[in-house]
Amino acid sequence: MSRTILFPLPDRDFDVTEVAVPWKLLTRAGHRVIFATESGATPAADPLLLTGVVFGQLGAIHAPTTRSSSPAGTRRGCGSTSRASRSGA
Repeated sequence: MSRTILFPLPDRDFDVTEVAVPWKLLTRAGHRVIFATESGATPAADPLLLTGVVFGQLGAIHAPTTRSSSPAGTRRGCGSTSRASRSGA
């Protein structure tokens, strides 16, 4: 049974691996994932994790970097949404 899953994210500086892996598994299983931030804006990943600046140890290789906007984008039935209703939570 397919479900719609609300995935809360901070407005900025989130770890892309903590989002990309569950998003990929859930969408492959046929679920629709909707991302929500506190302000309703498109979330911004931690740039240090994408560029590898942190101690020279971290950083995505080229392919994941170019796809980093995929979970927050509108591809494959996913997309950002405005602030979740606090009264319905």
